[in-house]
Amino acid sequence: LPTQEWITDRLADPATAWIENDGGLAATFAVDERGGCEVDLARDGPHALVAGTTGSGKSELLVSWLLALASRYPPSALTIVAIDYKGGATFGPLAPLPHVADVLTDLDGAATERALHGLKAELARRERALADAGARDLADYRSRAGDGAPMGRLLVVVDEFRVLADEHPDLLAGLGRLAAQGRSLGIHLVLATQRPAGALGSDLRANLAISICLRVLNPADSVDVISAPDGARLPPIPGRALLRGVGDTAGAPRPVHAAWAGPPDAGREVVDSLRTAAAAMGEAPASSLWAPPLPERFGKVRRRLEDGRCRLVGHLACLATGRRRRLGHQRRCAGRCAAGPGHRDRR
Repeated sequence: LPTQEWITDRLADPATAWIENDGGLAATFAVDERGGCEVDLARDGPHALVAGTTGSGKSELLVSWLLALASRYPPSALTIVAIDYKGGATFGPLAPLPHVADVLTDLDGAATERALHGLKAELARRERALADAGARDLADYRSRAGDGAPMGRLLVVVDEFRVLADEHPDLLAGLGRLAAQGRSLGIHLVLATQRPAGALGSDLRANLAISICLRVLNPADSVDVISAPDGARLPPIPGRALLRGVGDTAGAPRPVHAAWAGPPDAGREVVDSLRTAAAAMGEAPASSLWAPPLPERFGKVRRRLEDGRCRLVGHLACLATGRRRRLGHQRRCAGRCAAGPGHRDRR
């Protein structure tokens, strides 16, 4: 295997690949002893697990994977949601991609709840669309709907999902539902972490058909990913990995080497070229799946409500929450709110 492989040598030409669009979710972002190694989440997945310790090349693998997918499928066929629990270091440079709808980081805790509701709403939207069309799965829906109601695949990628599991178990539970229903709805997950042991629930584990294990420190972590301790014996070469669940790797894992996206300037050039291709081909950028944060002036209202102060739209919340110190205020508020929105609490 090579010790270094460049993803730019493996990218498809959008001018032809986006038009051909095979309807899958295939990408060549690694090589094995026979050459380029293709991983198709639609065919081999629907979901994947990636594990690797610090310095193993895990984040670079994810970036190369996403760039390879974006070069092969247009934004109308693929929407990417990136959840980056490393402060945005992994997926931040990919945010301008026309395929990327949202990038959620651990630095924006308030967005986590909006993301959970957004993903739930997207799941429900797809369920309704398939039910209304009488379709069994995404492929059947596309054949029935034609070009009139396009629905692309949704890829949710999480870097350091173990941290996500510890800090936001509700969001992880939501991802578990996505994993269980994702295949028929065209929703796919790629979950990456340094130490997977104990972080995966049974609903997630049962649907992670593709496993990629870069170098890990503990043989138990390797066993948890590829059912063999070999991941702990890999040489300290960034990008060197063991792949299981693709083609003839359903049994024993085989060694592969993940491509490198190169220095930041190289990645930006790829992103810029894909944005240019999207504009030239009339491909609209992906839309966010969840609502933006409230403007600061509404944030002040929310904080006033949390502090127990009734003001403006807080009247109704005051009556509903009963957070006032004095019950009599609720009665006075109920009477004065009818007079107009200018009422303020005059304690």
